[in-house]
Amino acid sequence: MKIVIMSIVFMLTACSMSMTSVNNIVVEGDKPTAEKEKIASAVMEVVWNGSLKDDIRSEYPNITPEELETSLGMKWSTTTFQSIVDEEKTPKDVVRISCIFKSKDIDVANKITSLCAKKIENELSKYY
Repeated sequence: MKIVIMSIVFMLTACSMSMTSVNNIVVEGDKPTAEKEKIASAVMEVVWNGSLKDDIRSEYPNITPEELETSLGMKWSTTTFQSIVDEEKTPKDVVRISCIFKSKDIDVANKITSLCAKKIENELSKYY
């Protein structure tokens, strides 16, 4: 009996699990890190306040506005990498913008973050 109850609890837990898809886009170019960070912030704001949510809703009408607000996210970050094989051991800053979507359907989450990434890449192309 205990095994049956534990199996049911496990199945219910597994059914309610959400998957998170993250798509990272690197801000390329020879510009200083501070400028790349400003670009990332500006691009993210344009994409977030643009047609992204409407495009997602038209592509996936089953996603409610509330679900979209709690499942969709964007952020930018800077990571400094230090090479251990580079003779000069020069640190390199990488600025990236991340599209994040959480869903029970990982395929949908991946498609939504891909759509977001395309919009970011399109907006970033204006800075190169």
